[in-house]
Amino acid sequence: MGWGIKVSQAGNAVKTAADDKLVMSSDFNMFKIVGKYTNSVVVPAAPRTVTQYTTTVNHNLGYLPAYVAFVQTPAGAGSINLLVPFDVLDYHSADDTFTIDTRATVKATTTNFILTIDAIKTGVAEGTWNFTVYAMKETLN
Repeated sequence: MGWGIKVSQAGNAVKTAADDKLVMSSDFNMFKIVGKYTNSVVVPAAPRTVTQYTTTVNHNLGYLPAYVAFVQTPAGAGSINLLVPFDVLDYHSADDTFTIDTRATVKATTTNFILTIDAIKTGVAEGTWNFTVYAMKETLN
């Protein structure tokens, strides 16, 4: 028996719990954060000639990383942090439908993260969108 860390689910003794009853174990492969990357996308006020605003941030990891991304909305939109991807929807009660006002996405390549704001509806997305991306890599034990 070696050393390590185990956390069991409620109602299961950590010393005897089967692997599927553990919340985590240092014996499991896990994702580790290998880098934190930030950049901003600025959406100008109307009138706009384009609806998509993109920037990149280099990670140069040499592989396609798993990642978790967040974006901070502009101050005029309440300046809240949201998990990416996300859509801001506009509800139309007349026909009970939704349309997309704003969309935030992140895509990865082996060298870059591509950060995009689709500012589809005028007046919704103006301002600075601050992205934070955490790149991860699976590690053994």
